[in-house]
Amino acid sequence: MQYARCSKHCESSNVSNMETLNNDKHEAFLRGQRLKGLRIKQGLTQAQVAEHVTGVNRPRVAAYENGSYDLANMSFGTAKELAAALGLSISTLAKII
Repeated sequence: MQYARCSKHCESSNVSNMETLNNDKHEAFLRGQRLKGLRIKQGLTQAQVAEHVTGVNRPRVAAYENGSYDLANMSFGTAKELAAALGLSISTLAKII
C-alpha cells in the first residue's frame, strides 16, 4: 500500500525543537495513513467509522487520518471502539498504528 507524502509535516529545519516537532507530526501523519488504509481495506467510509465511535464525528476521523489529531493521544475507550469499528482487536490495532 502506498501512503500519501508527508511534505507539509516533514520540512527540514536547523532548530532541534522544530525537528522534534516535525518528527512528531510526521509520525502522527503516518499513523493516520495506516488508519486510513485499514478503513479502506474494510470498505468503510469515514462517516461509517465515526458512527461506531462515541464522541467522534466524520471530520475527527479525517483529522486522525491526516495527522491533525494524533492517534497516539486518543483515549483507551476511543481506541477500543475504533478497533471494533474496523473489525480488529485493540491489541491488533495498537500494533498496526
